[in-house]
Amino acid sequence: MATIKDIAKKAGVSISTVSHVLNKTRFVSESLSNKVKKIAIELNYSPSAIARSLKKNETKTIGVIFDRNTNPYFAELLSAVDKRAYENGYSIIISNFESEHKRFEFNLNTLMQKKVDGLLLFGSEINSYPLSCLEQYSKTPMVFMDIDISVKNHLVDQILSNSVYGAYKATDYLIACGHKQIGCISGNMSSKVNRDRFKGYQKALEKAGLMVNKNYIFEGNFDCRSGQDCFEKYMRLPRNKRPTALFIFNDLMAMGFMNKAYSNGFTIPDDISIIGYDNIEYSEFLNPALTTIHQPKYELGIQSVDLLMQRIKDPKLETQVFQLKPDLIKRNSVSLLDQKGR
Repeated sequence: MATIKDIAKKAGVSISTVSHVLNKTRFVSESLSNKVKKIAIELNYSPSAIARSLKKNETKTIGVIFDRNTNPYFAELLSAVDKRAYENGYSIIISNFESEHKRFEFNLNTLMQKKVDGLLLFGSEINSYPLSCLEQYSKTPMVFMDIDISVKNHLVDQILSNSVYGAYKATDYLIACGHKQIGCISGNMSSKVNRDRFKGYQKALEKAGLMVNKNYIFEGNFDCRSGQDCFEKYMRLPRNKRPTALFIFNDLMAMGFMNKAYSNGFTIPDDISIIGYDNIEYSEFLNPALTTIHQPKYELGIQSVDLLMQRIKDPKLETQVFQLKPDLIKRNSVSLLDQKGR
């Protein structure tokens, strides 16, 4: 691979002159500049990203740490992150930690060793982790998604998904459709997102004068199989004591529940109404199409990169917090009951 030393030798100029031409750091006559550029092309010269990063103290890379790479929600989100990063001249390095604290710390340290210019962190599980692993990187620009923590001596921007509001809206819709026996399938309650969605579910029931029935609460793990497992738990309830509707905390668990329900002869929404959360791309292609809460994933991805670009350019900016607003997407998985809940 050709170096600037090879270009300088062939052009009969100094290495510093070649450097100034290629990096546009000092005036060089047009004729000499054209000569150097022509030779660089002839020699197939490509600047070393490592050398450039050492010189400019930037790598033009963004580290992205998120929870699970099997969830379509993150795939859609990362697509927007990658697009926006590219538009700003950056590439991304992706790492997931599967809700494992040690793996999160390992991935964080690995990305920092690669000298990324900034970090995007997605995953409310991080709220429960010790902050010491983040505090040691206080000079690295960061944007948090659903991570409601403060890092000592660090200005961190935040984007919050407003899960309480989204869950309230989902449960309130079920109530408006005449349902009174409303259950839920949550994820692990150690996660802030799950606790917030449960708060929204509880808030809507209480406002309608309905009790939270602990027998109607099932815990999954944000994947299809745990949705299937929760159907088995649902079936253990006496037929006349089952909820008529379920608010399921993400679309993947809703898909798993629906799949198992169909294989057991259930019809949705006639036998049970279902509302999901996230509005992943697959949700509208289910049969019936899944009523769900839309999270603005594309907007989130764009906003997170834009915030990080601002923080990279001006590390002393005042911290910013953005609240997203989930929307209800009405499809065909919720039935309309009469006022007696039948």
